[in-house]
Amino acid sequence: MLNSPWKVIFIYLITSLLWFLTSNGLVHLSASTIGVKEAHLHLAKDVLYVVVSSFVFFVIIRFERKSLARSVKQYRQLFFSNPNPMWIYDRETLKFVEVNNAAIRHYGYTRDQFLRKKILDIRPEEDRDKVLEAATKMPKQFNISGYWRHLKKSGEIISVFITSHGIEFNGRKSAMVMAQDVTLTIENQAELKKAYELERSLKEELENSIMLIKQSTEEILCCKTNFFSFI
Repeated sequence: MLNSPWKVIFIYLITSLLWFLTSNGLVHLSASTIGVKEAHLHLAKDVLYVVVSSFVFFVIIRFERKSLARSVKQYRQLFFSNPNPMWIYDRETLKFVEVNNAAIRHYGYTRDQFLRKKILDIRPEEDRDKVLEAATKMPKQFNISGYWRHLKKSGEIISVFITSHGIEFNGRKSAMVMAQDVTLTIENQAELKKAYELERSLKEELENSIMLIKQSTEEILCCKTNFFSFI
């Protein structure tokens, strides 16, 4: 599908060609029919063309502006109403340039506090070198960054799954990020792993105990057999 600038040019080109193909014939026909000088008709035709083409441009631009306004409104709704924390940061300065409501609620910072920070400020200090390295290597388009640790305003460290996408925001190379808190999932998995390991350990101990009991029973039976044989 044609993008907006080329679409406008294409419509204008088609309109102009149709106008020139039909208007010259009408001018000759009108001049011979009503006896008006052909030069006057050409002038009137040119004036009419300017008026018509200006109107066409006005209609197209107005339609495109309404379409753009709808797209911006939908984008803002998707961004600000998303239940997962989302933000946009400048890829050069690493500063936050926009955050959604979920990020404000989840991390505990106000919007103004977020916009005064860099993405490094919500990371544990020992993870920041890895973040810098990942930020410089991030692809321009969609990227699954995977599991990272984030730092809330309260000091709580959470585990998040990060996806990001390179965009241009206010004329700057930026990245839009979505963070899904998976702390509970990871903790549950760790608890399940501990429970499995404990179960396996208890099972091994039980099997060892049964084996020892069995060996003791066999030894006792053997001793009894030998005793009665001796008698």
